[in-house]
Amino acid sequence: MFLVNITIAQTTAEQVSTLCDAVYDHNQFNGVALVVEGGTVVHRKAYGWADVAKQRLLEPRSSFNIGELSKQFTAVGILLLQAEGKLGLDEDVSHHLTELPYQNIRIRDLLYHTAGLPDYMEIGERYWDASRPLNNHDVLALFAQYEPALLFPPGRQFAYSHTGYALLAMLIERISWQSYADFMKSRIFAPLGMADAFVYRPDEPNFPTSTAQSYYLTLGKAFVEEPLSYLDGVVGDKGIYASVDDLYRWVKGLTDTSFLASESFSLLFESGKLADGTPTHYALGWVTLQAPAAYYHDSKWLGYHATMIYYPPTNHLIILLSNRKDRVVAIQRKISRVLAGQKANRPWSSLKERLTRGRFRKRMIR
Repeated sequence: MFLVNITIAQTTAEQVSTLCDAVYDHNQFNGVALVVEGGTVVHRKAYGWADVAKQRLLEPRSSFNIGELSKQFTAVGILLLQAEGKLGLDEDVSHHLTELPYQNIRIRDLLYHTAGLPDYMEIGERYWDASRPLNNHDVLALFAQYEPALLFPPGRQFAYSHTGYALLAMLIERISWQSYADFMKSRIFAPLGMADAFVYRPDEPNFPTSTAQSYYLTLGKAFVEEPLSYLDGVVGDKGIYASVDDLYRWVKGLTDTSFLASESFSLLFESGKLADGTPTHYALGWVTLQAPAAYYHDSKWLGYHATMIYYPPTNHLIILLSNRKDRVVAIQRKISRVLAGQKANRPWSSLKERLTRGRFRKRMIR
């Protein structure tokens, strides 16, 4: 263990910087951090490698695979189409996706994880040749062919579902007559100025030069590349790459009524409910927290770990993106304590980190 030297005389910005630098110095974070206090950015810094082989350092504008944070964007895509009168949340999904072999699953059930659909990743492992990329059309075809049993009647239970958001991406494509990637770019990324955001396409394998490579850390090697998965071609539940700046613009854009109508904004952060009225404490791509009031989500996909938490009452925001399986949620909690005026806990020091620290380290901060 080590002690973070944070003094009372330091400003919040200085305390956050001291904490993040200490976490990096002890080999516990390789990524980019952005912290907003009361609507003002107080910390924005990149730490470590974007690409070890090419000796390229991370920059604040580096793009990371944000994994399950992509669900927020998919949900807003649905809300934009709803505002245009092109769909209703209580419509049966099979009305638009006629291949789907289930009735009485509403679009609302997909959004709130109450549809009872089994995980497409498990279906893919059972029936798909992993030497070929799987995409959303393939997911729908697998469900149509094998008709796996529902986990429970729609609306009766909550079960976090990648499948539901993969199908929502298909709905966006069917209704908008655009690919999911093109819809996100034209309707969300471009209007909000998210210049470094994009959706992964298996047919376009060349990533922008600003993209952070995915890694994992092992004893004996500092960074080992984490290859893409055959599941990367499925989007909606994941698939978006973005920088911390993009995600900051995203959160600010959600409060802009010229982008998202106020009724859609309130729905976006409203907890879902089961058929009996029990709240699920999960809104549209956000976990709803009560004390203090906040909206939160994290993600782990390959070597990319991400977390984002937004405190509306104080207008605080923390975004951490890592490309090396770092424990970003634990770091985020320490930063949250600093923003709340509390003492920051000591960052941990695992056996792996003690063994690798100093042996494979090079100071890389921008």
